[in-house]
Amino acid sequence: MEKLLTIGTMLLVGILFGVIGFTILIRERNLRKHGIKTTAVVVDRTLRGRATVEYQTAQGLQRARSLFSGLGSYFRIGSLVIIFYDKENPQRFSIKEDKNAIFLGSIFSLVGIVFIGVSAVIYFSF
Repeated sequence: MEKLLTIGTMLLVGILFGVIGFTILIRERNLRKHGIKTTAVVVDRTLRGRATVEYQTAQGLQRARSLFSGLGSYFRIGSLVIIFYDKENPQRFSIKEDKNAIFLGSIFSLVGIVFIGVSAVIYFSF
């Protein structure tokens, strides 16, 4: 019974990490592939490294904060960056030079795969 609980927990954690990781990667890929490319200005950044950018869209001037931290340490306030934004939701964007989302999505996906693999090894080894 204890073995099944361990396997179930590891499998659930693996699925959760995998879904989160692949969701981040798919979101980034779709924004970069299908998003509208434009130039934005970094107008603010938080202490945790999340930047706020302004950019022009068909709906008007947009001001949005980056989803992941780390961007603020790469770009200074007032600098120009290339972004891809979602036409349906202009507040959703990806910065071309920022690789944090891809890195984080890859790490989450890898952790998920490892947990699923370990649960399978435990299941089939006993």
